[in-house]
Amino acid sequence: MLANAMTYCHILPKIISGYLFSRFDTVFAGGAFDQGGLTKPAMSIFMMEVFAALGYSLSVRISRPQWWRIACIMTCLAAFVAPVALTVHYSWELARYIAVMGITPSRIMGVRFAILFLFVPLACLAGCFVGAKSIKRVAITAGTCLLVAYMMFRTVDTAARKSISCHPRPKICMPNMVSVPDIPDTSPDYGLKEILLY
Repeated sequence: MLANAMTYCHILPKIISGYLFSRFDTVFAGGAFDQGGLTKPAMSIFMMEVFAALGYSLSVRISRPQWWRIACIMTCLAAFVAPVALTVHYSWELARYIAVMGITPSRIMGVRFAILFLFVPLACLAGCFVGAKSIKRVAITAGTCLLVAYMMFRTVDTAARKSISCHPRPKICMPNMVSVPDIPDTSPDYGLKEILLY
């Protein structure tokens, strides 16, 4: 698993340069671990975030001096840069896939994972400033982080849908080389209701 996570670290410069967002002729679906697609990056993001969150929690618990605690927290938050960048790429490809193929329960599950992947770093960052005060304050902070993560995903989703409408429609769905239909099988439109209840 760690080897898979480390192979995706070379994508970060391509995301920052915009190279990965300039391929418009194909869309990417799920796929097994031995194929390209969305499953392998999702598992890699999950593993990287688990280790970064565990490191963050451990550094907060064992750090006594204030300056050392701040240094540990900042180091752990820097460990979230690669998973967040991969999540943006994952969200981009998933949104393009949904825009041309329509929604299904498994694709909506992918959207939920993308929002969760964006929520975890936001919650850790907010935890630095809020701390463990009252349950009400922690719940409000978690709700705010979840709302911000949803808005971040919807921003990427809107940009991906605009790229579909502004460029020639993709013809191939990778990794299985399936042709993309001219009309989606199901409605490609979804919102908060579908994410929560679908």
